[in-house]
This record gives sequence, C-alpha cells and structure tokens, in this order.
Amino acid sequence: LNKTNEEIETLTFSQQEKYDEVVYESATTPVIPSAPSAHFDENLQDIPNDVQAWEQYVHSLQEMMKTETSENRKLQLLELIGMSQRTLRKLDQAEKSLLQAVSLSYSHPLPGKIIQNLVRLAHVYQWKKEFQKGQLLFDQAFEVIKQRSISQGLIASVHQHLGKLYFDSAYYGKAQAEFALAFHLRELISAPQDQRESTKGSLAESLRRWGHVFPTGTLVRRAIDSDAENLHHAHMRSIQDVCSEHHTAEEIQAWGHRPFNQAQRIAAIRNDKVWVVQIQNQIEGFGHLRIFEKDGIKQAHIFGLYLNRPALGRSLGKALLQLVMEECKYADVKTVTLESTLTAREFYSRNGFRETSGEQSLQINGVAIRCYPMKLEIS
Repeated sequence: LNKTNEEIETLTFSQQEKYDEVVYESATTPVIPSAPSAHFDENLQDIPNDVQAWEQYVHSLQEMMKTETSENRKLQLLELIGMSQRTLRKLDQAEKSLLQAVSLSYSHPLPGKIIQNLVRLAHVYQWKKEFQKGQLLFDQAFEVIKQRSISQGLIASVHQHLGKLYFDSAYYGKAQAEFALAFHLRELISAPQDQRESTKGSLAESLRRWGHVFPTGTLVRRAIDSDAENLHHAHMRSIQDVCSEHHTAEEIQAWGHRPFNQAQRIAAIRNDKVWVVQIQNQIEGFGHLRIFEKDGIKQAHIFGLYLNRPALGRSLGKALLQLVMEECKYADVKTVTLESTLTAREFYSRNGFRETSGEQSLQINGVAIRCYPMKLEIS
C-alpha cells in the first residue's frame, strides 16, 4: 500500500524502459540525482518527508533544463519536475511541466512514453479533483495502446493508475476492478513481487471502502480480450447448470450450447463495460453493460449477469450488480433495462428492478427463451 504511487511512476515505468532495452542517453550524460524520500497517506497519496529538500530537488532539475540540448533528456527532466511539483502540491506548475512532457513524448521513439506522461498528467488532474479531465487522458492512453505494441507490464501500470483515479473520486467498485486487472496482468507476466504486493494492497483498501471482502483467490475485474473464450464458456456453463433449474431442456439446448463467436465477444469487451468473476484463475461469471444515449438521455442495458456454481452464495452477484450500478452513476445514466431469466427474476426484484410487462420471450436458434423485461429508474 505504501508504494502504490511511487512504484507505478518511478519503478515500473523505468523498469519497463529497461525491459524494452532502449538506451536514450550515452554513458557520459550527467546522472540526474534521485528524488528525496516521501511517504504515503491513507488515500495512497505521496507526502514529502522534507519539503525543503524537495524544493531544492526541483530547483536543481530546473537548472539542468536551462543548458540541456537533448530532447530526450529534456523530456526526462520535465517528467521528474512535473511529478515532483505534484508531490509538493504545486499542481498548476505540475500541469504545465507535464503538458510539455506529453508534447515531447509524441516524438519519442518509444510509444510507451506517450502513455506514461498522459497518465502522469491525469494524476495531476486527480489531485485537482478534475476527474473528467483525468478520464479523458486515460481514454487517450488506451487509444495508443490499441494502436501500438505496448508491453503487458506498462498496460498493467495504466490500469493501476486508472484504479487510483476512481479511488480518488470515491468510486471504489470501479477502482477495485482496475486494481484487480492490474494484479491479474502482473501475475501473468510474473512481475516483481513488490509490484504485485503493492497492487494487492491497493485492491484490499478499495474493497474495504467498497464494503466487500472476497474469498482468497477471487477477483472481480475488468475483462480483457484474452478473456473472450473463457468468458463465453462460463456463460454457457451458467445457463446449462444454474438456469436449467427454471428453464426447459429445449430452452437450455438452444440458449446454452451456442458456439464461441470471438468477434462478438471481443467487440463487447472493447466497446461495452464487461467484468469477470475470477476464482482461482478460472472465470466463473461475468457482467455485461452497454451505455448509450437516447433522446438526449443516458441509458443502459444489462446484457448479462451470470454466475457459475463456485461463485454462488458468496455475494458475488450482488457485488457485480453494485459495480454495474456504480458504472451507471459514473456515466450519469438515468434508466437501466434488462431481460431477466426466470432464475434471476427474484434477484433483480430484490435490488429495485420492476417488471415492465409480463412474461415475454426472445428467439434464440429458433426457440423461444422466456424472460421478464425489467427497468430501474435512477434518481
């Protein structure tokens, strides 16, 4: 928990440059001094241990900038100046320095630099409580990730930082979903143990504030492309096993034995809001929400909220629905609709959804699948 911000900005990012084996400056370049020490408060924000030492550090970096001619070196100095000014709570100055760093990043040979400095600037806006500005910068960072070849280590760091934005804005469900994905990615690439432990600390704190404690080995995280096939199989298993208690064998055969459609699943993950429930590295459920605008009003539709047997009885369905509703609140959605299975009808009713008509049916593979259209108005 103590290292969350520092390791993202100074350890993870600098390690990523080392991993990518890119050398920016010659061995004769004067060494930039290390930053003074800092500690982290209960809100995961870094606090200087010696303000005067930090002031002197920024001054020394600014003096180095005056005679620097290398663009890469200027970029490095601007990054350090901007982050240090943020630590000193000189947020307007930090914004100015990091805006310059972002501009220089676009001519840097490594696209990861663009992402790093978009995230660092977003962090300044977080502290200024201009969260929407920060969100827009993360959106830009994810566009770069889509278009360029970016390491999984850096992608994990971006999700870690995005979790921090949601944490700072008190959207703790969304925060834990990003921290959980960062932890998942770091586990996959065997990231250094201190990075994984730091992410676990952030995840635990966001879960505590969200009001949930999950069993060991359980994550409720944002979905990624590589989840598509396992997510599909979890969906089909839930229909075959859980929904079979209320639906006919004919319904289950048509509805719960559909083939995997990779393009469809990945499109949902990229374009909508999709989360997975992961238990001991196995996907055992998911939630799928689409947000759209109709007649100038933000609306949302829940396309799926399914759990398998190992996920039942652990309040994970409740947590998923709370995450969906938090996403709707974040996006200023006014109305949420869904077509409930017979199995989930009571669950949605207990959580405020009201039926908009009697029993209806959806056609899947030529078979009528019974459902109940429901709606929730958000005040």
